[in-house]
Amino acid sequence: MTSRTLRLHGWSSTIELSAPSRAGAPVDDAAGVLDLLRALGGDVELDRYLPALADLLDDHGPDQRDRDAIVAATLDAVRRGRLVARRIAIPAGDTTPIEGAVDLADLADAPGAERGPVEPTPEGARGVPTTWFEATIVDELGEGIEGVPVIFHVDGTRRTVVSDGGGLARLDDAEGDFAVIELEDTPALREPLHARWRSIRDGAWLEPGDDRSVLQLRRTMPEVSVRGRRPHVISMQQRLVLARLLGMLFDTDKTFLLPTALGTIRSVKQLYDENHGAQVLAVGHTDSEGDPTYNLALSSERATILLAYLADDVATWLERYTAVQPAGQLWGASEDAAMIAAMPDAASRDPSEPPVLWYQRTRGLDADGVAGPNTRERLVAEYMAADDTSLPEGTITQAHGCGEGFPAIATADGSDAPENRRVELFLFEDEVLPPAPGPTSAPEDPEYPEWQRRARETHDYIPGDHVLAPLVVAWSQAIIALLPADTTLTLVGEGITEQTLTLADGVAEAGVVGFAFQDVSGAQACTLTARAGGDEVVLWRDQTPTRAEPPLEWLADIAQLVADSPEDPEEVPWPTGS
Repeated sequence: MTSRTLRLHGWSSTIELSAPSRAGAPVDDAAGVLDLLRALGGDVELDRYLPALADLLDDHGPDQRDRDAIVAATLDAVRRGRLVARRIAIPAGDTTPIEGAVDLADLADAPGAERGPVEPTPEGARGVPTTWFEATIVDELGEGIEGVPVIFHVDGTRRTVVSDGGGLARLDDAEGDFAVIELEDTPALREPLHARWRSIRDGAWLEPGDDRSVLQLRRTMPEVSVRGRRPHVISMQQRLVLARLLGMLFDTDKTFLLPTALGTIRSVKQLYDENHGAQVLAVGHTDSEGDPTYNLALSSERATILLAYLADDVATWLERYTAVQPAGQLWGASEDAAMIAAMPDAASRDPSEPPVLWYQRTRGLDADGVAGPNTRERLVAEYMAADDTSLPEGTITQAHGCGEGFPAIATADGSDAPENRRVELFLFEDEVLPPAPGPTSAPEDPEYPEWQRRARETHDYIPGDHVLAPLVVAWSQAIIALLPADTTLTLVGEGITEQTLTLADGVAEAGVVGFAFQDVSGAQACTLTARAGGDEVVLWRDQTPTRAEPPLEWLADIAQLVADSPEDPEEVPWPTGS
C-alpha cells in the first residue's frame, strides 16, 4: 500500500479519506456518510481514483475494476470506522497533495500505469499550473455545428468560446481539473439543427459514453462536467416524446371519444405538463376493416376530435351532430347517453327518469326530454370540463391521419382489431420535424416512421390501466448499502392494493436496485413510506408517479434511518439486491 491518506478532488468540494492506526468505532454521523455518498455519486470524477481507493481499502478492498463494489466497500468502511472521511476546504487552484497522500501524481507513478509522453504543464500569471478544455458540439449523427457559444465555468470564472467549423470550442490557459459547460438555447444552435432535422437522414444516432454527452435541445439544458486535457463531445439531439393512446377510445366507425378514455386523457395532460410548450401532433389510426380511403379520412377525424377535446373546442364537437362528415357516423342519442352517464352526479338519477330529462332538470334547462342544440352545447362543455383534461390555451396542435397504413399489430386485411384503432400524440419541443406530408400519410410516406424513430421517450396508455408498466422505485446500490437490513417500503393510494417490499425484493442492475410495485397507473396519487425498526419516513405523500421526487432528494430523510441503524455492523448482512 503506497499511502494511508487520499484526497478526492471534486469540482465543488474535496473529500479526504484516511485509514486510522487502528479501527475506530462505528460512525453514527449519518450526514457525514451522506456527504461522502454525494461525492462518490457524481461530484468527484471517481474513475480516476478507483485504483487508489482499492489500495486504501487494503485487504478489505474489492477487485479494482468493479466500480460499484469499490463505492459500496468505501461507504461501508467509513461507516464501520475503518476509514475516516472529512470534507476539507481547498483554496481555488490549489491541488497540492498533502504529505503522503495518494493523488493523481501518485496514480501516474503506480505500478502497471500506462506511460506515454508527458505534456508539459504551463503556469498562468498567478504561478498556478494551467490546463485546457475542449468540447466539440455535434448533431445526433456526429456532424459539427459551427458558431455555437460554449460557456465554460471554471475556477469561479465564466468564459465563452464560439465553436469553429468542425464544432470545436477550446479554452486555453485555464486553471483547475474540471470545468462545467453550459449551452444556451440560441439561434446559433437551434437554427442549424432545425435545418438538418427537416430532412430524413440515414445513420445511427450517437449514444452517451465516457467522453461523450447527449443533450436534447430544450429551452433550458443541463450542464456538462468535463475534465481538463481530455476532449469531450456533446451531441445535440431532437426532443420528441411519444404518447400512445391504446384500447377502446372509439367505437367501430365512430369518432366520439368514449368516457373510458378520460382517465387516459388525464395521464396525457400530465405528460404535457412535463413538456410544457411543446407542439402536439395527433396521429389517428384505424384497423383494416373497410375501405382504405375511408379509413384514412376516419383516422384524421379521430385525431381532430381528440385535439378538440383537449382544447375544450365545443363547436367542433357540435358539428359532428349535424354536418356531413368526411368519415364516421353522425353523432346522436348514443353519444348523448354516454356523456350523461359520465357526469359526476349520474348515480343520483332515478332509473325511471329518462337520462336527457334528468340532465335538463338538474342543470336548469328547459326540461322537454329532447336533446336540442342548447342541451347538447351544455352537455359537451361539461363533458370537456373534466378535471386535468385540457391543454393550456395557445398550445399549437395539428391533426394527422395514417388510416390502416401503420398498424400497431399485424392483421389480415379486413380485420376488426381494437389495438389498431388508436391515436398517438407526438410532443415536439418546438415544431413538427420533419414536417407532415399533408393532412394524411400514405403507407409509403417516410415521415411517420421517422417520427417514431426520433421519439426517444415513449409512454403507453390504455383505458382503465393508463401506464402499461409497474411503478419502479430505483435507488443506487450505494444508498441501499447504508440502510438497515430490516428496511421495508410500503406503497398505498386510492385504487391501489397496499404493497410492502423488503430490501431482498429489489433487483440489482447496472449499479441501481429497482423495487417494482404492481398495477399502478401514472394518474393515481401514491404515498410511499420507508420503515426500519421503530422509525418511519414518508418519501412521497399523495404524489403521482410521473411527478415523484428523484430518489436523491430523499437522502436527508433516509439519514433518519441510517442514524438509527444497528450498533454492531459486523452482524448486519448489508444487501445489494437479488
